[in-house]
Amino acid sequence: MNMDITLLNFLKTPVKVENQDIMMSDMIRLYTINKDKYKTELNLQSKKIFDTTFKGFNYKLEINNELFLENTVSGITDKWIESSQYILSQDSSLIMIKLRMGVLETSEYTTEYTAAG
Repeated sequence: MNMDITLLNFLKTPVKVENQDIMMSDMIRLYTINKDKYKTELNLQSKKIFDTTFKGFNYKLEINNELFLENTVSGITDKWIESSQYILSQDSSLIMIKLRMGVLETSEYTTEYTAAG
């Protein structure tokens, strides 16, 4: 899974906020301006998208180095793959969005079973 493309697609996902169609990146901008007003809606929309995209995997979404959303569905995660993107805020500062997905390491050793005929 290409995390850069996944994160870009997430940021371009259309959502409806206050009867207006906007992109998820716009919703994140709104959230950084007024966290209390937009936190619940951003959380619901993000969870809906990521629960579908990462079904069966652990994931984390960070906004400006703060954990915003986390889902742990499988026990231990051996390593994380991640992607980061920056979007401009209303005051022209940068907002960093980081997406991480947990993956289990596979063993170098595999056992192959064959049926003798």
